[in-house]
Formats: sequence, structure tokens, C-alpha cells
Amino acid sequence: VLEYCAQFGSLHDIVIDNMRDQHNENMSAAEQAVAQLSTTPEPAPQQPVQPQSACAVIAVCAGDGLAQAFMDMGAQVIQGGQTMNPSAEDILKAVELCPAKEVVILPNNGNIILTADQVKKLSDKPVEVVPSKYVTQGITAILAFNPERSAAENAQAMTESSANVINGELTYAVRDTKFNGFDIKEGDLLELMQGDIVGCGQDLKQSLLELLDKMHADSEDAELISLYYGNDLTEEEAEEFAAAVEERFPDFDVELYCGGQPLYYFLLAIE
Repeated sequence: VLEYCAQFGSLHDIVIDNMRDQHNENMSAAEQAVAQLSTTPEPAPQQPVQPQSACAVIAVCAGDGLAQAFMDMGAQVIQGGQTMNPSAEDILKAVELCPAKEVVILPNNGNIILTADQVKKLSDKPVEVVPSKYVTQGITAILAFNPERSAAENAQAMTESSANVINGELTYAVRDTKFNGFDIKEGDLLELMQGDIVGCGQDLKQSLLELLDKMHADSEDAELISLYYGNDLTEEEAEEFAAAVEERFPDFDVELYCGGQPLYYFLLAIE
């Protein structure tokens, strides 16, 4: 595989892992967590046990900031994303360990949706999958979640909510290529809207504003711009970019969050 890929450009940051070993390590960690929970002393009689919720959310994402955002909104998180997709068995294990009676899965990546769909057939619990292709869709979707509703009811409401998001991503090219009419050089900034390359450049602020211009042109009655900055940017740098966005789009509410995601300078949402 490496020899074949090397025909098309130089290779960087190569990691070769045994995925069976990775899976076994994940399972071992999960079993240790369960064992630890089983040895935890029961609460005193005067402290009532928290009742089992009807429904819970399991979200897949990469980045400490994004993971914390989902957890703050009540979701359980599985680490995964563009370069580290969890297996169906990994997701199934999380579903089975979840104390809720029913579960909604937010894949947050187009490559993980089919994997999550397999879990519906493997689990004894009612499981529904919201077809969120992007993390930004997942964050909007979870705002429509109600733990007292069934998984099917939640999945419908969350899917409808996520459809209102226009997603953008700002990343970089790992090799020279030509795509969608663009002559792309290694290291160029790539502007993606709804998964498609819509521009490339060398200046991060200019590319950010150009991408938002294109997303804005494709939106109707939008009021909010959300920016999730990655682990390649400092908070101060991200705040400078957010200020430029506010100046460019004075009629929008602009919100800035630390996503901490790898590979992507910014994940963007207009809604």
C-alpha cells in the first residue's frame, strides 16, 4: 500500500497499527471501567438512586473541546472521526454499557453512518441513528434531544433539526492534486462546504471569510455563525479570526468555541 501511494506524492506522519490489538485494548479499558463501577460502594439509603432514563445519546467525535461540548449536553462520547473510525463492535459496546433503555447514535461523519446502522441490528436495545455527516450537524441535533422521549421520536426531531445546518470545513492539502477545477498544491488551504471543495488558497483569514461568503450565499434566513477552532490554533489567534468574521457579517451572531479537532483549522456552521 505504501509503495503504491508513494507514486502520487510524499508520505507524512505514517502510522501502522494492528486494529485487532487496538480493539482488544479498547475492550479491556471498557471492562476495567465496568469492574471499577461494580466495586463502587452503594449510596447510603437516604440518597435515592438516579432512575434509569428512557433514552440517551452516544456521539462520535475527535477533539477534546468537541467531546466536552457533547458531554455537557448529556451525550456519551466515542473518540473517532475522519482518520479514526470506530468499529461497529466499539459502538455496540458503548450502547450495551449505556444505562438508558434506548439509544440514539450521532455518527457525525459520513464514513461512520453505515457502521452505526449495523449496531441497530446487533443490539438488544432499541437503537436509532441520526445521519449526521458532520460534527456541526450533531451539535445542532442534540439540542433537540429529550431523554424522556423514545429513540425513534428523538431521532426524527434531531434529524429535522440537523437539516438546518450548512457545514463548512477549513483544512489543508497533504499532496498536489487537481480537483473540481482547482489546481491544488501540497499545503494549500482547502475550503469545503457540505463536503465539497469550493476553494483553495494560502491565507487562512482570507480563506475563512471566502468560505463563509459561499456558505452565506447558500443560506436563507440564517442568523448564527458557529466557529470551532482546531488544535493548530491558539485561543488568541481564533479570537482574531472571529473578530474578522463579526466585522464581515454584522447581522449574524458569531459564536467561537474550542473544538480541539485535528487536521481542521476550523469547523463552521451557518444556521
